[in-house]
Amino acid sequence: MSDGLDVIFSRHPGLREAQAVMLCGISGSGKTHFARSLEKAGFTRLSLDRLIGETYGKEFQSLSGEEQWRLTAEAERRIAEKGCEASRKGEKVVIDGCLCKRAKRDSMREALRLAGVEPRLVYLKADFGTSLRRLETREGKGYDDIRITGAMLQRFFRGFQPPDDDEQAIVIDTSE
Repeated sequence: MSDGLDVIFSRHPGLREAQAVMLCGISGSGKTHFARSLEKAGFTRLSLDRLIGETYGKEFQSLSGEEQWRLTAEAERRIAEKGCEASRKGEKVVIDGCLCKRAKRDSMREALRLAGVEPRLVYLKADFGTSLRRLETREGKGYDDIRITGAMLQRFFRGFQPPDDDEQAIVIDTSE
């Protein structure tokens, strides 16, 4: 993806210089793949899935939806704090998480702005079929390889709020 990242940087020059990049998109859209590419380009990757996995382990998947939502919101706050800390130290950060709702993106954006950083939002957009094909290759071997069923993916698509125009997201269509 380094060649692909160079193309993206050439189309969106401000992205290379951004102190903070927030990724949003449905599971299977390529957020972690893109975040790892940014990591190779010098960004510090802050992964919501990794934080949840390291904090709550595999038991997280067996919790009720309400409890998962509560713990995810707590983890998002912690990721925002880590992003702010890293930004204050002069590190460039990429927030690798779904940020599926406008309110979540606004909250993350506001926390970073309070730390003196203007984040860039990147929306990795993929159609259902592409996301499902990618998710079917997951083996459940790590925090970034969580298995997602077709039914779960349908719920994610129904609940996802794409960025509004005023969010000025960079949209990258990763559909195949």
